[in-house]
Amino acid sequence: MPKRHKLPPQPSKPNLGAASHLVAYVLGGGLLGFGFDWLLGSLPWGMIGGILVGFAAWIYLLMQAEAQVDEPAKPR
Repeated sequence: MPKRHKLPPQPSKPNLGAASHLVAYVLGGGLLGFGFDWLLGSLPWGMIGGILVGFAAWIYLLMQAEAQVDEPAKPR
């Protein structure tokens, strides 16, 4: 009897990817902002700006993902 191939496991929580991206973007922006603050001596403004830029980048990522989901299927 031939072996049956198993499908890869599906994520149980589809929004987990969006949440992990939020954490990554905000932390990454905050760390980059903190680095600029350390170099320029402008603490905490660079870190605050980096967090805001990271959050805005995450919103942009969500908007792109939503646009791909909402695209109507093209007939072949």
